[in-house]
Amino acid sequence: MMGKAINRVRCVLARNDRYLLVLHNNRLPEDFGKWGLPGGVLDSGEEPAAGIRRELKEEFEIGIGPVVLVGDWDYQDETHRVFGCEIREPIDFYDTNEILKIAWLTFNDVVGFFEAEKFHTGFELDAITKFRVRQYS
Repeated sequence: MMGKAINRVRCVLARNDRYLLVLHNNRLPEDFGKWGLPGGVLDSGEEPAAGIRRELKEEFEIGIGPVVLVGDWDYQDETHRVFGCEIREPIDFYDTNEILKIAWLTFNDVVGFFEAEKFHTGFELDAITKFRVRQYS
């Protein structure tokens, strides 16, 4: 039996003990001002790991090294596959058609965003925590 279909891919990008969050250009009023992990919708037939590489290339014009699977989360009747990756280079560009702002946050800042209900899907803290455990174990 096949597993759940993956609809979207996201990535925990880590650099110098900080994690990248984005404010997507979302047109839904209830999502205005909510932060999330970078990523997006998979193309038809696209493998999730290839999809996250494509999304990060489109959104930030970066290529990434090896990714690790962090987990799958359901949100609004879709399954999001989250990967994690450490990057060395700074991000100097982002697609302003898709992203309004970016922020590199410490883990304590991420917890603060969660407590202030500033996250889009609600699984961002869980995903970052799981990736962080992998980083330091």
